[in-house]
Amino acid sequence: MVWTNEDLELITGDLSWLGNGGGAGAAPLIADVSPTPGTTLAATSTPVVFKMWLRGTPLRRGVVCVHFPGMALWEIAHNGEAFAPAYLAHSTRESISDGTLGDGYQFSLLRDPIWPDAPTLVPLFINQAGEENA
Repeated sequence: MVWTNEDLELITGDLSWLGNGGGAGAAPLIADVSPTPGTTLAATSTPVVFKMWLRGTPLRRGVVCVHFPGMALWEIAHNGEAFAPAYLAHSTRESISDGTLGDGYQFSLLRDPIWPDAPTLVPLFINQAGEENA
């Protein structure tokens, strides 16, 4: 299967209810995505890995969704607190820290038993200033 997203797809919308949206810090940053978009994924052995950096402003909420466009299917892989049953066995979220970007998380997602279609990762992280991931 091929991960078809050219870059990480971001959910957008009116987030004014979260705060001023202008915040003093920088919005959460998604980086170091692996495998490179367009890479063929093995049915059960290749996770999608990415890092989410807080960049100085605490996180209010983070949700990781996966879209399977060929099936018209959306799943919530991580709801901000735990992995969904289809992702629990082979997925991880680890705390990370960097002298420049601050604290964050590294996610490794792998659906059980297989990726049913080419997945498109849709992360949404919102900090306490109301800023969403870049």
